[in-house]
Amino acid sequence: MANVSHFLPSVEWFLGVPFNDTNDPRPELAQFAQNVLGDSLIGLQLGNEPDIYGSSDRMRPSDYSPEDYDREWGEVLEDYIQDPQIKNSSMFIAPSVCCGDTDGWWPEMVWNTGFLEHYADHLAFVSIQQ
Repeated sequence: MANVSHFLPSVEWFLGVPFNDTNDPRPELAQFAQNVLGDSLIGLQLGNEPDIYGSSDRMRPSDYSPEDYDREWGEVLEDYIQDPQIKNSSMFIAPSVCCGDTDGWWPEMVWNTGFLEHYADHLAFVSIQQ
């Protein structure tokens, strides 16, 4: 990836980082990506499609809610902020909800928790999957 950006400087990257186990956030991927990709890394997606975490054995209870996501996201974010190896903790992408028209959440359901206000200083992008 770094070589691609070296030869094509306009190529920039988003990278997904683990959120499946909030007790062990494993920031090593973000550390490595920031070191290798440098300024070509423009965002770290933390918590992809949280509206389906409660289904399909995704390590969350079936009643997992936007409020749960907001709380957990803040806990994992704090691990990134406190990690001295993380050079930039203000490049996150979220909430990346996917399925409001089926069994998931609408973006407003996450925003109504105060998510955008809580984490504004650490969000580089707001994303929706569809």
